[in-house]
Amino acid sequence: MPMQTDTPRPCLIDGQWHGTTATLTSRSPLDGQTLGLVACGDATTIDAAVQAAQRALPAWRDADEATRRAGLRRLHGAVLQRRDALVTLIHRETGKSPFEALAMDVLPVLNALDYYARHGARALRSERLRLSQPVLLGHRARLVYAPAGVVGIIGPWNVPLALPLLPLAAALIAGNTVVLKPSEWTPLVGHAIAELCAMAQLPPGVVNVVTGGPEAGAALAAHEGTRRIVFIGGYEGGRRVAEACARRLCPCVLELGGVGAAIVRADANLEVAARGVVWTRFMGAGQICAATQRVFVDRRIAAPFTEAVTRQVRRLRVGRPGLPRYDVGPLINAAALQRVREQIADALACGARLVVGGTALPEHGPLSFAPTVLRDVSPTMRVMREESFGPVLAIMPVRDDEEALAQLAAVGSGLATTIWTRDLRAGMALAQRIESGMVWINEGAVFFTDPALPWGGVGASGWGHIQGRLGLQAVTDARVIAGRLPWPALWWFPYRRGVQRLIELLIAVQHERQPRAILRALAQALLTR
Repeated sequence: MPMQTDTPRPCLIDGQWHGTTATLTSRSPLDGQTLGLVACGDATTIDAAVQAAQRALPAWRDADEATRRAGLRRLHGAVLQRRDALVTLIHRETGKSPFEALAMDVLPVLNALDYYARHGARALRSERLRLSQPVLLGHRARLVYAPAGVVGIIGPWNVPLALPLLPLAAALIAGNTVVLKPSEWTPLVGHAIAELCAMAQLPPGVVNVVTGGPEAGAALAAHEGTRRIVFIGGYEGGRRVAEACARRLCPCVLELGGVGAAIVRADANLEVAARGVVWTRFMGAGQICAATQRVFVDRRIAAPFTEAVTRQVRRLRVGRPGLPRYDVGPLINAAALQRVREQIADALACGARLVVGGTALPEHGPLSFAPTVLRDVSPTMRVMREESFGPVLAIMPVRDDEEALAQLAAVGSGLATTIWTRDLRAGMALAQRIESGMVWINEGAVFFTDPALPWGGVGASGWGHIQGRLGLQAVTDARVIAGRLPWPALWWFPYRRGVQRLIELLIAVQHERQPRAILRALAQALLTR
């Protein structure tokens, strides 16, 4: 995977490489260097990709389990073979450290492809349903999961390999075909996904990859030929996708991030909680959808906890060109840097205190910003209400668990929340009262690496899941198939008074459950001709 070329990388459609007139330029957030040119698809390109996926659907849908499993195993082998080049590319195009590129992108993809190849088809096998009504004695019913059809995936830039490939793997093992539109901020990683699918020798049209900007994403979301849309990104983009899907009654999965939070109870291990919070906030330079942005800490331990966090933050190594190992990389673009600056300025103007950081680091690169901790924050500040998507942590003391829950509910945390406590039973009870798609106790987003665990949010953080059995079911249609042996039924035409009396007896037995009512209904049934 060469890092730079003057030839634009093409789109993958129907197993062939297709160029476009327009191009995207990929630049590294580490130093602003141009990495390469990529084709920029539009609505016409998306239409060609969807048509290719539709043509490929019948054969892939009807293929046996072994064929689909073999395709995922070949894709797994391609990722494994090119993992070093993928780590380098993700590092250069996102700015995240090579460690995070390996642990947050490559490892989850390998895990997911292996998991779905081993267990995916089994998880979607039909289920026998137990009928509960005596009137249906002799009937049988099964719940069947059928492929939805063409699945459109619109991927993000912050985890550009794993987040698109996880739903892609689920879609393929379920029998769907796919059109993927990667993020315009990481188009080279998107093209690398196309190369991996070509290496895996998936049948033409089973996976189509169209690099492009917002126009391509909007066209994919609105295309009548797709039966599912999986969108991973910001709230505004997700809202537009949901509106486009609603207009044509197409189900969609939305993973939209959110203002993540942590609750640090009075009994927490301070050093463990501090290290855990710092990691869940500053991984990916804070540009992770499930990152902890706000901390509600019991005020009895607020001072020593803040000190412990500050010690950990001061130890973080900020990346710069030529530094082989670091902890916190740059922001993705100038708009993200400006948003962080504005939120910090707003907090300080409203009475927050700067503990550490708070400044850009141009000597580290044009988009570098110092890991920042704010204290004495209030719920009205922008940093408490808006997703920062940058290296900023806000700490707010609270009286107890109840105030922490109240403050959390006031500002919302629909995707992920962490709880730090020595009392796992109390932590579990607290977790069940939090309106969040995922609640983790004494741990953070490492659960993303396990494809058996569903990943998704509630409320403004979206709906649906991209992992686990729920992620598989999200790209299928659940269908009920029921029947019995062929003999006439009592309730068919013509309606008879005797059958009506039998139904009244059934209601008395099942629902009234009073001896007098049952005897009365039984007598009426016996006396009716």
